[in-house]
Amino acid sequence: MSPFRRATTSLCHMNELLKPWARTLWQAAERLHTSPQSYRHVQGRANASHTIQLLAQLGVAILAKEEKDGGWARPDWWAHIVGRSRAVLFNHLASLARKGTMPVLVDRDAFWVVSDDPNPLMAVLGLLAAHRWKGYIVGYEVPLPLSNDVKAAFRAAEHAEQVVMVLDTLAGV
Repeated sequence: MSPFRRATTSLCHMNELLKPWARTLWQAAERLHTSPQSYRHVQGRANASHTIQLLAQLGVAILAKEEKDGGWARPDWWAHIVGRSRAVLFNHLASLARKGTMPVLVDRDAFWVVSDDPNPLMAVLGLLAAHRWKGYIVGYEVPLPLSNDVKAAFRAAEHAEQVVMVLDTLAGV
């Protein structure tokens, strides 16, 4: 395919431009989640975590925006980053499934599992207690029981986003 060479050069350039920014965001999030004793205020940590996630999302979204709208007009870069992110998540989910943990819901960069263990740190062994931070955090302070409301949400919804909204509401998020 003729544009392949150009796209490869373009993506290498993208990598050089965005890697320091991505590394800075990752390191900030990693410090925040692996050193909670340094950031004692629970709401402050939650706000900082949300802000880091928002910066990453807005930073990637600006790539696809037209220049006249304040963007970089690089939908190809946006597609590459989003596609790679989805591929990495899928690979990780496939790895978890091979180890016996099957996600019941996937929405963007989040996934839900059903577990007999009420401790979310034990629900997916090794996900949160790894040597290096893998970027995952527990989504709900108190895990949701597999109630009739939860089951009904899965049965009634047509889209993952609908289930997520119900689950988040039930969890008080």
